[in-house]
Order: sequence, then C-alpha cells, then structure tokens
Amino acid sequence: MKKTSILYSFAAIALCAFTVGCQSEKVSESIIDLEAAAREPKPFTQSDLPGTVSFIPLETTDSSLIGMGANIQVSANRILVSSTNQPLLVFDKKTGRYLNQIGQKGEGPEGYANDGFGNLFYWLDQQQEVVYLLGINGHSLLRYDLSGRFLGKTTLPEGTPKSPNLYSSYLFISNDTIIAHNKYISEDSIPSLICFSGTNGTVYWTVPAQTPLLPSFSEIEESYYLYGGFLPYGGNLSTFLFRDRKTYSFSAEAPTVWQNEGQTFFKEAFRDTIFRIQPDGTLAFHQELHLGARSWPFDRRTDADMPADRITIDYILESPHLLYIHWHTGFYQPADRRKSFCTLYDKQTGTLRTNKGEQINDEAQNLPPIAFQKKSTKGEWVGLLNAPDIVEWKAKHPQARYPESLSNIGEEDNPVVVLS
Repeated sequence: MKKTSILYSFAAIALCAFTVGCQSEKVSESIIDLEAAAREPKPFTQSDLPGTVSFIPLETTDSSLIGMGANIQVSANRILVSSTNQPLLVFDKKTGRYLNQIGQKGEGPEGYANDGFGNLFYWLDQQQEVVYLLGINGHSLLRYDLSGRFLGKTTLPEGTPKSPNLYSSYLFISNDTIIAHNKYISEDSIPSLICFSGTNGTVYWTVPAQTPLLPSFSEIEESYYLYGGFLPYGGNLSTFLFRDRKTYSFSAEAPTVWQNEGQTFFKEAFRDTIFRIQPDGTLAFHQELHLGARSWPFDRRTDADMPADRITIDYILESPHLLYIHWHTGFYQPADRRKSFCTLYDKQTGTLRTNKGEQINDEAQNLPPIAFQKKSTKGEWVGLLNAPDIVEWKAKHPQARYPESLSNIGEEDNPVVVLS
C-alpha cells in the first residue's frame, strides 16, 4: 500500500495573497472571496443556473412509497431513492415510473445495512450503472446493477491497517474505483482518504489523517441524529457532545469528493482549501475559499463556543462554469441562531451571488423554489421537492403557468426530482 501526505503548493498560495492585495473588485481564479459574499449578499435566481430546470414526479404506488429522509442518486437513465425503513427503489429518469427494488435489508450474504434509524448507505458509480450498498457488517460493500441483479461483495484485504469506518464516510465511485473520505477519525493510523478497487478491494493509495484527531468515542457524553431542516437533502446530521464542552457534527452524505471536466477535487470540513487529487493520491492546491475574519479554524472544529457569525461550508457542487457553495453560520448554535446560505460563483467573471437559505426562486414565479444537494452521473445538479410543498406553493400562486408535470401533484404523492 502506498501512503501519501498532503502537499500544499505554497507558491500558488503566495500568488493568491498577492492577487487579492492588488484587486479589490475582481475575484482571482484561485481565491473565492466568500467573506465578501457573506457581507453583502446579492441574490441569484433559477435563470442563473446551469441548464434548464426540469421536474420529474416519482410514481406513487403501493410498491414505491417513499418515506421520510429521502436520499436520491441519479444515473444516466435511472433515479434511485432510499428512505427511512424502506428498501432502495429505482425509477425511470425520463418518466418517473417505478421500475424495481434493489436487494433487501437485513441478514444474509446479500443483505445490506442501515444506520440504526432505518436509513441506508449507498453510492452510485459515476461511469457505470452500478450501485454499492454498505454490507451488514459495516466493512464490506455489496454491488448491484440497477435492475437489482447482485454482482458481488467487495471487502478490503486482510492486513489493511485501520480501514475507514464506512458509516462515517463519503464515497466517490467512478469506473470501479472508490475514493472514501472518512469524516470521523478518533484513532491513529486511520486514513482520511483511501482509494481502492470497487471489485476486489485492492488499495491503490491512502492519505493519512491530519492531527490532532477528534476526541475518542469513549469521551462521548451524548449524541443525536437530526432528520431534515439542516441541509436540503434531509439533514441526516450526526452530532456528538464530548467532555469539556467539545462537540462535533457531520453529514456523511454531504459531497466532499467530486469530479469536474476530468479532474477530481476534495474539500474537508473546517478547511478553506479545495484540493485537486492527483492520480497517485497527492493533494495539490486548487482554490482557496477566503473567509477572512469569519473563518472557523480547523484546530477549533470541536469548539462549541465559537462566535455565531463564523462560517462552515457544508458542500460544493460544480459545473464547467459555476460553483454552488452551501454554507452555514452558527453551526453549533441552537436552531433559531443557525442560518444557512448558498452562494453561486461564476468562474468566468469571478462574480459571487448569495441567497439567504438554500432556496432558489424563479424570477417570474412560474416555478416553485428549489435547492440542490448533489450531481447526477451526467453532471446535472439534483434536488428534491416534497409533494406537500408543491401543493402549498400552487395554492399561493394560482396564476402560475407551471410545467404540466406538476399539475396533478397531491399531498400524499411521492417527491418530485429536480434537475438542472
């Protein structure tokens, strides 16, 4: 196994500092001035998004009912949805018609795990129509094609030191290759990033975790799991309270590894740098998210008493010309003091526009507000609208000329998938 260390390009960082010192209006390519965007928010609308917004209602039948905490993935031709205490369901991407179920929860060689609250862990290969589900033992992955055919089990080889806990990891999978980012590390020698074969578990490279490590699980005094209301894809936020007023929260499914135009990128929580992942696992500086006085230092990531105006970045979505940055202030504050924002960064002009909350409105009020959570395998931004929210919006906008696909939505229907 080849171990690598995090390499920062100090020359690039120095160049960024010089550029910011010389330019007061235009944002450089290497620095995204999120502090300025937060200080003077300038809203954006659906007309600023990449591509046309489309709405795909998911068919509602007795076999395809979707419960709370819906978690979606979108391939080239299929939409996958998991929800609390439900199996993984597959729908047609064009029509929203229910097609089939994948596997089953529980014991047995093909049984997959849940998080103890009834939620599944699953990830989609970005190049192939293959889905990976966390095995019942928590350390293996079960592979299925999207028709539900079992393809096999993947386990890291014996002797792999300190394999990451997949319960707390975000997995990016492309063409049978898996990059796992472990978001909770409480022991020495556990890698922060590990890249391995999706079919046989062969480890290609690892990136060691940075110190200091997070408090041990043995120091946890209280923990809770938050559904909904925190992030636009259901929340699913794990929070741990430790001795000495320390705390730590993370959302395992929030994207931290992604690809754009053939390159792979990585951003860790409480760090302001986007790295480019080289083929050998080396991390090279790509961009800095400048937070200035509102930065939350990495070494204070468990500090529950940080000022409420400090910024934490939840996740980033990218297209060839745009970045969508979802972020919070008051991350560890009570709900009434915690605020969410989303910023749209135009890479060609360097302009930033910021909405309070995660909703993106339609200037003409013909379409309901939307939010995005992840990308499809074809690069579309993906969101989800609950049926009751659509019904309420239609009642408030009786003159709106919304798409025909939203005409017959009822309170008890399945959610509607949004693509842009």
